[in-house]
Amino acid sequence: MTGKAILNIQEAVQAKSFFNKPTASASLVAGNISDELGKSSHKVTGQVSCGTQYHFHMETQSALCVPVEDGMDVYSSTQWLQTIQSAVSDSLAMPNNMVNVRVKRCGGGFGGKLSRAAQVAAAAGIAANAVKRPVRVHLDLDTNMQLVGKRWPYMGEYEVGFSDDGKINGVKIVVYADGGSASNDISLVEALSWSDNVYNVAAWQLIPVAVRTNTPANTWCRAPGSVPVIFIMESIIEHVAKTLQMPPEKVRALNMYQKGQVTPWKMPLTYFNVDEILTQLNASAEITDRQTAVTAFNETNRWKKRGLSTIPIKYGISWLGTMFSAQVSIYAPDGTIAITHAGVEIGQGINTKVAQVAAHLLKAPINLIKIKQSDTLTSPNVSATGGSITSESVSKAVINACEELNKRLQTAREIMPDSSWLEIIQMASNSGIDLSARGWVLGEHDRPTPFAYNCYGAACAEVELDALTGETNVVRYDMLYDCGQSMNPEVDVGQVEGAVVMGLGYWLMEGCVYDEVSGQALTHNTWEYKVPMAGDIPVDMRLTLLQNAPNPLGVLSSKAVAEPPMTSTCSLLFAAKHCVESARKEIDQDTHFILNAPATPENLQQHTLLDISQMTL
Repeated sequence: MTGKAILNIQEAVQAKSFFNKPTASASLVAGNISDELGKSSHKVTGQVSCGTQYHFHMETQSALCVPVEDGMDVYSSTQWLQTIQSAVSDSLAMPNNMVNVRVKRCGGGFGGKLSRAAQVAAAAGIAANAVKRPVRVHLDLDTNMQLVGKRWPYMGEYEVGFSDDGKINGVKIVVYADGGSASNDISLVEALSWSDNVYNVAAWQLIPVAVRTNTPANTWCRAPGSVPVIFIMESIIEHVAKTLQMPPEKVRALNMYQKGQVTPWKMPLTYFNVDEILTQLNASAEITDRQTAVTAFNETNRWKKRGLSTIPIKYGISWLGTMFSAQVSIYAPDGTIAITHAGVEIGQGINTKVAQVAAHLLKAPINLIKIKQSDTLTSPNVSATGGSITSESVSKAVINACEELNKRLQTAREIMPDSSWLEIIQMASNSGIDLSARGWVLGEHDRPTPFAYNCYGAACAEVELDALTGETNVVRYDMLYDCGQSMNPEVDVGQVEGAVVMGLGYWLMEGCVYDEVSGQALTHNTWEYKVPMAGDIPVDMRLTLLQNAPNPLGVLSSKAVAEPPMTSTCSLLFAAKHCVESARKEIDQDTHFILNAPATPENLQQHTLLDISQMTL
């Protein structure tokens, strides 16, 4: 290409570089936005954006293809069995039933191994078919970072009307999303459904616009769409608060949903506990006392500043149209159990939960259970591992299979009520009972919204800023997350920890740079692209699951956990922003400003408006 490349959303809008979809008909409208804006005593407009993010899975894209008698065996590091099967099948003009995809586990995924693993698998398949020998393709980090694509950057142009007391009447947002050079992996329209977060507003108008840039095609990344739109809404809250010179927490509390209200997307909030969560978090995290301490710290320090921010979240979980399976087999000689399922272990603990569920349902010792690899023979036509729903969905499939097995074992258990597991299994086998069963789950519910239920939580971040350099230190991070009745608290807390660290990188560190002519990614290794390391982790991190909060709409009363907590990590950016506000207050410049993400040290330092004339003794 010649001339300057289109590298970001602002440039794409100026150049009118848009994808054909979504169209204006995909807009979400609730209430009368014109009336609500018209009657508001205050109106503000603004523009806020958040950038891209590389997945940084520890294992890069890889695939091994082995020609066999009946076709091709494919061992892929993927989150999506069916996509790999189709990619290799199409590339080789080979029927699907001759492509055998097998996945034991992935060394991380975060969405980067959904569609993008297909490129590597197809390349390995073509080469293996040509030379009639096994071929492995394993990308190095540089190639992986350039090829795979990253999180979609977002920008919100908003107009908001509100009253003197901070009550928001109407919100209008044009939500732009940057797909790079292609829009295949788009979730922009779905993202709009998270835009309200926890706030009850009379009128909404949300207009989705997908832009085309000359950067590598972007893809799904942990909590795609929801992370940026909740950040946009929270930036609006901060803008309203600054305009009225009110604490942001007061504006949040005034506009928060109450139990029983209905969202703009027709979902009744029959269960809403964010107020309870905030009350508990305020007590456990000592937020009121720490805010007083932060104020005192800032009054006595010129070049070091601290900020505190508390962000509540409401995160809808949807499994509509998804399909998952599980096969449970019991072996009579020793009573051991083997399970294969449609999910992929990507570090989220799905195999641990599956084993626990089977042991609980079958009343069998868990040490007898072995989770086998996932494959397209036992799990054809299934959905991808993603969206925070797979552990639940696969567990439900295991429940269905185990319930069928329990029916078959009932006679043996009645005849031998005091017998061991092995004795019951051997008696059933000797009676000709089939000791293998398959479970199948189709995601569906009877609600008028795509969401089956909501996850709730709140996080409080305290950040210290060096106003001279822009460097930050996360002093403390607290989160209280409603995980329902957790299937495994250690696994789920680990997922919350991972979300916090990934969010820390996204909001404060991970900036990307592209070549101005070609659009090629220049930050494609760890020399230029900085992810959180040991010294970046919050000094004090306290992550807690809400107690006594079973979810009647979830599997075994549980809730999803992988993605929702990440949406609250924008509290890190807002805490850093409050540090900057304190620094600007020293020079009588404490006015509203937009802080785009990532809030890297150079970004923060520039916003402090530091000038050499201020450096006096």
